[in-house]
Amino acid sequence: MFTLPALLSVLACIPTVESAPSNQSTDAPLVAESRRETAGLTYEIYVRSFADTDGDGIGDLDGVRTHLNYLEALGVRTLWLMPVFPAFGPAGYDVTDFDSVTAEYGDAEALADLVTEAHALNMRVILDLPLNHTHRDHPWFIAAESGDDAARDRYTYREDDPSNRWYPSTDEGSYYAYFGPDMPDLDWTNADTRAVMESTFEAWLDAGVDGYRLDAVLMLVEEGDTLEGTDASHTLLGDLMGTARARHNAPFFLAEASEWEVERSVSWLTAEGAPGADAVLDFPRHDAALEAIRTSSAAPLLEVLAAQGPH
Repeated sequence: MFTLPALLSVLACIPTVESAPSNQSTDAPLVAESRRETAGLTYEIYVRSFADTDGDGIGDLDGVRTHLNYLEALGVRTLWLMPVFPAFGPAGYDVTDFDSVTAEYGDAEALADLVTEAHALNMRVILDLPLNHTHRDHPWFIAAESGDDAARDRYTYREDDPSNRWYPSTDEGSYYAYFGPDMPDLDWTNADTRAVMESTFEAWLDAGVDGYRLDAVLMLVEEGDTLEGTDASHTLLGDLMGTARARHNAPFFLAEASEWEVERSVSWLTAEGAPGADAVLDFPRHDAALEAIRTSSAAPLLEVLAAQGPH
């Protein structure tokens, strides 16, 4: 079974500052010059509902792999896999283990086979990586709630309960969770958290994947009462991507920097002297594209594009 082809993700990308020439087809995401050789359609795949090869009713990585020729024929050059890690919920954004593949989809070998065959077709594979939080059933958080001080330091705790996005701990105090009590935020200012997550970031690139769709980057690091889009989040993301680019061959990074003003979204992109993402998700264009399909009219999308200008 196939999902609706997620070619709308193309419309949800803003080009990098170093964009492609004006005669490039507008149906492809614009990417930096160094990555032009693999520019083309970006196809978002929800593995669970794409194609099932073992008869259990759940899509798997082999299902994606066996349809690579179909995807290549569509003009797809980048496969964006929604989270493939073990997670509590079916969407996969509430991760319980960043270092393995959920058994429902296969294993690390199945992912490696998919990447190898995609590369043979001049396609790259990027993983959806939630960096901001884990699920409350992640072993780290279970340990934190059981009084393990080192595990507790990987999350954001405080003694009082200021209510808004803070939730009572079963141990003492409260913990911060931007997306609700089941998804506690990691504390990226903690050296241990950063080291462990940096290791994960590098490990999947070492295993052969070509980059990441980076989830919820606006919320990575809070600064006082500012919870989204902080300078610290910009710096952290730039550090992660800068290190990865120094070690790997042109990894591709798509950031979910869902700012509603295009100028703020563009600030997450790579610019001279400031490492950043190669592309960002632009929710106004995404929503307008869906409305255009729903109404069979290009007007909603044209209106947003005109309002945003020539970015």
